[in-house]
Amino acid sequence: MAPRNPLFLRDEELERSLELLLLAERDLLARAGEALAREQLSEQDFRLLYLVQRHPGSTIAELCTVLGMTKQSLSRHIQALVAAGLLRQQAASRGDRRRRPLVVTEAAVEVIARVGETHKASLRRAFKNAGPEAVEGFQRVLAVLIDGPGRRLLGKHAA
Repeated sequence: MAPRNPLFLRDEELERSLELLLLAERDLLARAGEALAREQLSEQDFRLLYLVQRHPGSTIAELCTVLGMTKQSLSRHIQALVAAGLLRQQAASRGDRRRRPLVVTEAAVEVIARVGETHKASLRRAFKNAGPEAVEGFQRVLAVLIDGPGRRLLGKHAA
């Protein structure tokens, strides 16, 4: 294990970290691209299904904010996923008829597992190589990077 760098907040270290984050995201998404294509899903579809599975009962308004999508764009994805039998909108609540919580179907759970296995295999390899302390640090850093709506979603629906 390398000695800890007391200068970890220097621009050079921050720039290297950002570079690594951007390249890792690109590679992680690229590895899952083939699995997404087989399932006829876009990255946005998968992200939506994954978040709804992890946070059942999320509403369109919450997801628009968290995913940074317009209601119109998100609604198109939702309609396509409902038509594909991967997503369901529950009945409107009595208190607010506009709230129609979303839940994934059993078929979606299977699709998420198939696509997610690609992601998990990549993370498993990296975590095994980096060690348990790195896993905890990685998750801590990412959690702190999540601001606003994402942080509220994580706090509201602890999973």
